[in-house]
Amino acid sequence: MLFRSVAQCGRTDEYITGDDPVLGAELVKAFVEGAHNENVMTSVKHFGNNEQETNRNNWSANPDTKTQMEIYLPPFIAAVQAGTASLMCAYNKVQGVHACKNKDLMQAIKKEGDSFWILSDWGAVYPDAQNGGIVEYIDAGLDVEMGTHDTADCDGHKGPDAPEGYCNKGDYMLADKMSQLVQEGKVTEGRVDETVSRVLGSLKTAGLLDPAAQATFPDRKSTRLNSSHPRYL
Repeated sequence: MLFRSVAQCGRTDEYITGDDPVLGAELVKAFVEGAHNENVMTSVKHFGNNEQETNRNNWSANPDTKTQMEIYLPPFIAAVQAGTASLMCAYNKVQGVHACKNKDLMQAIKKEGDSFWILSDWGAVYPDAQNGGIVEYIDAGLDVEMGTHDTADCDGHKGPDAPEGYCNKGDYMLADKMSQLVQEGKVTEGRVDETVSRVLGSLKTAGLLDPAAQATFPDRKSTRLNSSHPRYL
């Protein structure tokens, strides 16, 4: 879900909002609510201002505050208000700071609700997260990190604009690392509690903590994936 401001963007077919922020917000709201009707959680991406693929790791979107609030943020705000489980922060920079550690951007959207969480796109936590640099991402509002690949060249998928060390395993926020950061006083228990509360809130919003709803879920253990019958994945 993105706002299409550049018609030539390589992933325009993924953008539910089109080029109208008001209509886009309504479409996003309907999509999220429809998913909830099926007890399905949604993750809305890419937050924020990720309107091009070219040089996506380094380019910076620099909209003024009025443009940001009136054009680019309404669909994301609508998603949060409708109950999306999470937002996925993007590769690009916003006002010169990578989206996943842009505190102004993430705290602005977190004010819209307390039952969703923010996770990074795969590899959108950059090498500056090494040696304790991940704390800046966490303090900015990042709740969950997604890594890239396990090899130095991203298993052959490293783009020309990817910085050195970009192809990490995404382990800066694993449990042992987070525990160490808390023990060293670099991350507060309150910050960890916030993430836990948000994740539990999103599960509740989607009805996934309701035993009655759980009883209606398909039994995947008994589903034969090689069967010719309809199956759930």
